[in-house]
Amino acid sequence: MTSRETKAYRATLVAIFSELILLSSKGIVGFLISSLSVLADALDSLLDLIASTLIYFFLRQAARPPDEDHPFGHGKYDAVASLSQATLMLGLAGIIFYEAINKVLHNIPVKMPELGVGIMLINILFRISLVKYFSKIRRETGSLSIFSLIGHYKGDLYNSVGIILGLLVVRITDIHLFDPLIAFVISFFFLKTAVIIYREAFHQILDRVPEDVYEKVSDILREHYPELTGFHKLRIRKAGNGLQMDMHILLPNGLSLQEAHDLSEHLENDIKEVFPSSVIVIHMEPEVEDVKGNLESKKKR
Repeated sequence: MTSRETKAYRATLVAIFSELILLSSKGIVGFLISSLSVLADALDSLLDLIASTLIYFFLRQAARPPDEDHPFGHGKYDAVASLSQATLMLGLAGIIFYEAINKVLHNIPVKMPELGVGIMLINILFRISLVKYFSKIRRETGSLSIFSLIGHYKGDLYNSVGIILGLLVVRITDIHLFDPLIAFVISFFFLKTAVIIYREAFHQILDRVPEDVYEKVSDILREHYPELTGFHKLRIRKAGNGLQMDMHILLPNGLSLQEAHDLSEHLENDIKEVFPSSVIVIHMEPEVEDVKGNLESKKKR
């Protein structure tokens, strides 16, 4: 397991223990004051707990080295973890929407809204700390599953602010309809976040080139002109926390095999300085003109 994978792995443990605390506190307060918006946020923490646990196990799978059945490694488990979280989020959005309609129809009042405001303020402090921590881990690892957790935590921050405003309005106006209305908004944010995570996960599964990576690798190759005379068939895909790429490079005529090998190794090291977790395969070719000349000379013979 690499240092990046270890960091992502430990980060999920932090998420699991954090969600256990938040789930317990928000669940108890939500039941005590009969607030659907607070209970919806408690369900959100339950979702995060399940998702973090899934990600914990999926990241362990993603960190496994290549084997006979998986010669390219197990990095796609990272995308599977994100798909699982998005699916759970989608289901939770439906549950909250259903319960909000039920509360509107039966006009269930909120008790002690100030208690709900207090627990949501604590939740905001927790979330801000988690977003800062996981953003740092995301930058260091590039993990898609960590990205999905950050997106969810940021959405939860907005939800918490909305819940506090709704509970304050209920406390001031005694209009309890605001509580299920906030729950409707929360379900919408869950739906929106799930769609974003689905999109990113499918991009990785379908081997879409990560944003800006192709251009950065191309620039690194061009920096070595005229040591190499060109390149083509550059292919890049993301797998878990790393990148897999292969390319054909054109070398000047007259290079020895050792010189060609040293240049390709130098290119590989330069790319890995920018993308440390990348697996690189380089195919070396002579200049196109030289290839044509060789073919023509063979035909004459």
